[in-house]
Amino acid sequence: MPSSKHHSRQKFDLSIGSSDVLCLIQAHLSEHGLTGSLEALQNESGVKAAGSVNKNWQQWAARGEWGIILQQLAKLDLSRGGNRNLPTLMSEVYEMSILELGEKGELAVAYATLRLVAHSLDQIDDNTKQASNLVRNSKELTSEQGIPKSRQLEQKLAALSALRKNKPSSIEEALLPPNYYSRPNKQSLRDELGHKLMESIPQVPSSRLMCLLQQAVQWQAHTGQFPLITQYYNADEGDDDATRNNIFTKKRACKKRTFDLVLGKTVHADTNDDDDNVIHESIVRKVYTQVSFGKKAAPQVAVFHPDGGSLITGSSDGLIEIWDPSSRYQELRMDLSYQQNEELLGHDDNVKVTALAISPDGHLLATGDANGLIKVWKILGDGVCLRKFQAHLQSWISCLQFNPNASVLLTASHDTTCREYGLRSQGRLLKEFRGHSSFVTQCAYHLSNDSQDDDEEEDWILKVVTASADGTVRLWDAATSELLHIIRPPSASPAHIGASILIPISGSSSTAIDTLEIHSIFVLPKNQLLLVPRSSCAYLISLSLPTPGTVLQTYSISSPKKTGINAIVMVAAACSSHWFYAVTNHGSLHVFDIDTGNQETTRASFGSECGLDEEISSLILHPHQTLLAAFSNQLSSKNKTKKHFLTLWK
Repeated sequence: MPSSKHHSRQKFDLSIGSSDVLCLIQAHLSEHGLTGSLEALQNESGVKAAGSVNKNWQQWAARGEWGIILQQLAKLDLSRGGNRNLPTLMSEVYEMSILELGEKGELAVAYATLRLVAHSLDQIDDNTKQASNLVRNSKELTSEQGIPKSRQLEQKLAALSALRKNKPSSIEEALLPPNYYSRPNKQSLRDELGHKLMESIPQVPSSRLMCLLQQAVQWQAHTGQFPLITQYYNADEGDDDATRNNIFTKKRACKKRTFDLVLGKTVHADTNDDDDNVIHESIVRKVYTQVSFGKKAAPQVAVFHPDGGSLITGSSDGLIEIWDPSSRYQELRMDLSYQQNEELLGHDDNVKVTALAISPDGHLLATGDANGLIKVWKILGDGVCLRKFQAHLQSWISCLQFNPNASVLLTASHDTTCREYGLRSQGRLLKEFRGHSSFVTQCAYHLSNDSQDDDEEEDWILKVVTASADGTVRLWDAATSELLHIIRPPSASPAHIGASILIPISGSSSTAIDTLEIHSIFVLPKNQLLLVPRSSCAYLISLSLPTPGTVLQTYSISSPKKTGINAIVMVAAACSSHWFYAVTNHGSLHVFDIDTGNQETTRASFGSECGLDEEISSLILHPHQTLLAAFSNQLSSKNKTKKHFLTLWK
């Protein structure tokens, strides 16, 4: 009896092989069009896909696109799925591709392909004959069935070559030997083969990996292994007892614990009980801390590290400092050896650091200064300067960005140009994007798919987006530096939703007198761009073909009568953020819902609460937390003994 119970337990014991995990990941990558990652995973692991997520086999076969079909078949493990017809189908695809190459006059290519696959064709043909007992009943063999498959194809190509010899090209393409194809109609043969492929190739269910993960989470929750999620109201520090007692009746923001599946721990996200369908994301409400820069230096630029573990600043005295979040950003990170040894990163003395950018993997930091010099640092190691080059001659660097694999650096400058430099080639100039008539304020990479078919890898285009004080945003082809589109928001009155603010490329070199400086752009998902000129209105713009430059949403700020025109001077947004923050020339902070355009909240005293008399020049959002940094890059003109701060809100 014990042995029976043990046997029963063993019967239902499931183990997941590492190859199955890799196959699930491959299906997920293929389904989302990440073909480069898919090929890299297959090459490194040696594990091929268990099935296909593509459903285009019949269309490819009907159009005779055998090259695409062979590429897709090469990614599959034909031994899986229990279908013995797949090797035979592979042989038939090779046969059709060779015959159609010959028909098109590409005889040399057809013969070369035949030589490469001849052994495989003959082996598959022999196995097919043995399986159907053709070898045993040799009397039933026709003359063609007794000839190896490769020899049959060679004879057909030779007959085709002899038939078309010394014939005019117009007649040549129409001539085919008898029985060249196994069917009188080539298209019917294509359709039949496409139908076989569709039926025989294993199809991976849609979202299989995500479905299994969701089921696993549900099972762990059912068995009690998943952590208990609770919801509770949280009072702010400094709230009085009356406020704490009335916190439920006022229906204030509450914090909800959620479980981070990747990190394996609970995290807190702000929410509100009024509507469960609202995206629960908090808005900053109070000053968290201030980073002091002294009296003779002011912060010029700042950026949070992608992992959220540091705040990096560049100042007017040329220093670059990395601040520790565990000390509320009051102290430098002393786990970095170069800062511990007081060997701070920096540019020449009293040369302003004007631009910062961190590589996607977080290992490299690029810095630019007011003289056009760029340095690239290894910040997570010993702080060594890996590259140093003059990107723009004696011209202010206004923006920097790494490309996705950190091999190229994009630069924007006050000399009206945007340039691309190769970091693997010691900072060699690769491309220049020239056309703006005033200084370039922002630059960014944008990977877009201009086709409706996400499976077509060749339709993914890397573009460069630039914004300028000439009042235009320009889209360029990153590969050729060709100008693709020009977008210019109106200055007289705000554009309405649905309007196009695209202008012709021809005749757009001159700057209109009434144009508005565009100081901020943010590339968002779904081919969208947040465009912010120095005015009372910002725009969400479509970058998708065939109608790029279409206004999807507007965000307007009213101007009070006492203070005059309210112009947005800086914004902060993130790809994952539901809100974006805008600060005006009068120091008021406005928070907008990106999707609806609604203004969620306003803080009129934001600038004074930051301790600033000057116009706020920068807003920075933390990548993972509700944390907003604000500062002015101007040295105080009213009080030269006043310290300069970077203020963090949460």
